[in-house]
Amino acid sequence: QLYSSGKLLIDTFFYQEIVRIFSRNNGYAISTPSKDQYHSDGIASRGTGYGMMAIRVDGHDLFAVYNANKAARQMAVNENKPILIEVMVDRFGPHSTSDDSSAYRSEEKMRHHAKTIDPIERVRRYMDVRGCWNNEKEKTWRKEATDMVLKELEQCEHIKRASITIMFDNVFEKVEPHLQKQMHELMQHVQQNHEASFLTLLSKYEQSCVPDK
Repeated sequence: QLYSSGKLLIDTFFYQEIVRIFSRNNGYAISTPSKDQYHSDGIASRGTGYGMMAIRVDGHDLFAVYNANKAARQMAVNENKPILIEVMVDRFGPHSTSDDSSAYRSEEKMRHHAKTIDPIERVRRYMDVRGCWNNEKEKTWRKEATDMVLKELEQCEHIKRASITIMFDNVFEKVEPHLQKQMHELMQHVQQNHEASFLTLLSKYEQSCVPDK
């Protein structure tokens, strides 16, 4: 990750691309804390090291992030140079469903942060104070959002599953010979291992989920 990030910064600065690089720093790479990954002061200093303009901002503050992005765009356009934005945030949940974050950080601290510095909750409190939001509006909005999602999910359940060959579409303007070869090998494998293929197992699982009429 650090190599690819460094390569990105080098290429961006070398070609002087007019871009904003938005780097979200939550302090971890899965379970490895940033202090064990590098000794520099975060990511912003790396941009400076490559001769690139850099901004660091509190990622829990919606308005600060907006203003930083606005300023970064103005600087990049006016000076025709790239700029790096490092957004400092906390990760309130595990890295993935297989990650037990309680093994390397305090759950109590994360619960406290989720209640105090969660950007969504902060904006909600701001809107409360401004008088443009309240509990009743929140309740109505949540119900409408839930109904909308459930309706979309129900519609998606009736959509025919796409062919596995769709993964080869739109990679290039036309399917190149090496992709045609890969597609042929894939279809051969599926046909030869039909009963054990993922698609067959998935179909059997879906059928088992259909309630008896």
